[in-house]
Amino acid sequence: MEQTDVAVIGAGPAGSHTAKLLARSGLQVVLLEKRPIVGVPVRCGEASSPLDSLASVIPVKDHWVESELNGVILYTDKTKIVYPHQKIGTLLDREKLDQDLAQEAVVAGADLRTNHRVSAITEAHHGKRELTIITPEGEYKLAAKMIVAADGVESLCGQWVGLKCRQAASQVCTALEFQIAGPDPHPDFFTFWAHYPGIPKGYVWAFPKHKSGLINIGCGAITPKLGEPNMKTVLEEFKQRFYPDHPIIKIHGGSVPVSGNLLQSSTDHFLLVGDSAHHTDPLTGGGIAVSLEAAALAARWIISAFQIHDWSETFFKNYEQHCWDHFGNRHRNQMRRRDWLFGLTEKDRDLFYKQIQKMCEKNFDKSSVFKSLPVLLPLLYKTRGDLWDIFKKTSQGFTYKK
Repeated sequence: MEQTDVAVIGAGPAGSHTAKLLARSGLQVVLLEKRPIVGVPVRCGEASSPLDSLASVIPVKDHWVESELNGVILYTDKTKIVYPHQKIGTLLDREKLDQDLAQEAVVAGADLRTNHRVSAITEAHHGKRELTIITPEGEYKLAAKMIVAADGVESLCGQWVGLKCRQAASQVCTALEFQIAGPDPHPDFFTFWAHYPGIPKGYVWAFPKHKSGLINIGCGAITPKLGEPNMKTVLEEFKQRFYPDHPIIKIHGGSVPVSGNLLQSSTDHFLLVGDSAHHTDPLTGGGIAVSLEAAALAARWIISAFQIHDWSETFFKNYEQHCWDHFGNRHRNQMRRRDWLFGLTEKDRDLFYKQIQKMCEKNFDKSSVFKSLPVLLPLLYKTRGDLWDIFKKTSQGFTYKK
């Protein structure tokens, strides 16, 4: 049977970056990607953190960056909130990003194998786990001392090794995106439509890509109910309303985990990273920068495991703790904010957004915040019971507990 130190499943940003760092340390790494071409098709809105923030995680190449945007526009039922902010975020070309990261892993020494789909993972025996891998040429086995599953939201790998990582329907966002050609009326802004008709628990977006002259328009909702319009119907209506003359270049979609960090994301000789570990912001659905950050943490602890010959579940609690400290607690708080906002009545929601609008107009100076308190504090008091329920759910449910 073929042997390796580490098998990384999935050549997205999290998997490729983990593979690169591990191979650079001298470990033998096999990087397995089920699709024939890395990064194709793109299943992402391609929005990410400010460039400086992203560059603090990984060196950024110029051709990855489509746009640096300088503000946010949020349309709600009755308000338009404009928040100018220099270099608030970045639009990326995910196809180029993913392919370059995979190539960097290869240059570092990883063995990239595309069209290789993992179909089974055994329990740990004699310090290794065995993978069953299906290729166009047939099936083979691979034994590894360590397995990193970075195979996205549809991952089964964690379930195969006994982790409780199944996607709960109430904590998955279904998303669809059209890439359209033409100018955007707000080319310097991320634009969002909250509570758009047909998307009661989600939003619609428009992200301009300056270099390519394209716009990503999309919609995402948490578990649409029976009878609600499907994503395609909503997005087609939205396009006809706001971008009727823009031809569609590509259509893609997928699911996004919005549950916050898993209770457990590692076990003996195995860990999850990226979307498979639910390393995404529960409010926005964003996860590129966090996946890269989690990849660096995973690599750090895997390298340490090889140094001390300890690949146990107990040892990898260090990885889970570091993920929690770096972004897990922030994501839990984002989930609380989201659930509170979705739980407001339409009237209270309008009050909330109007106060945000007033504060934005004054750039959130102390005076504007102070003037909004008489409205916001009674709103929080009125929903205090819901807030307590949300707190209990996100403290005792599926998030990682200290």
